[in-house]
Amino acid sequence: MRSDYVREASGDESDPDASDVAAAYRSGLRSLTAHESSRSNLATKLRRKGYSASGVEEAVSRLEAEGWLNDTRFAVMFLRYRIRSKPAPLFVLRRELRQKGCDEETVETALQRIEDEEDTSDEAMALRAVQRKRSLLQRNPDRLLRHLARLGFSASTARTAMEEVTAEENSP
Repeated sequence: MRSDYVREASGDESDPDASDVAAAYRSGLRSLTAHESSRSNLATKLRRKGYSASGVEEAVSRLEAEGWLNDTRFAVMFLRYRIRSKPAPLFVLRRELRQKGCDEETVETALQRIEDEEDTSDEAMALRAVQRKRSLLQRNPDRLLRHLARLGFSASTARTAMEEVTAEENSP
């Protein structure tokens, strides 16, 4: 059973522009039902699929107007995922969101929302990263220190987090 919004997207198939917009809209909607995306990333994905620039712009604008596409929602979800599963310093997360096409205002709005829920200080993020790699801390602390440096943590922040996790493990 096809939903009303997909039927509405079909438009006038005799008009090539309307057909391209409708196809780009359906493709974008399918993509967004699988995972959130930024406006920029979705537009790039649709252009790579061969849809015209004007068709992509109209389809993406419609998806945004209908609430299917929202850069702030995408940025908040991205930050939640990265903070919980792959912690990194905030400057790294900011850079990654900018690379995904989020503007500075969107990034700051998302960070403010996340900071209300989570401790996003570099120290807290480094602590999360070390806790995720406890076995490496026990086997090869120098390797863990290098790993944390590659993630973007300063040496002192990484060492402090490692010492804190070690102290937790050694306390009765």
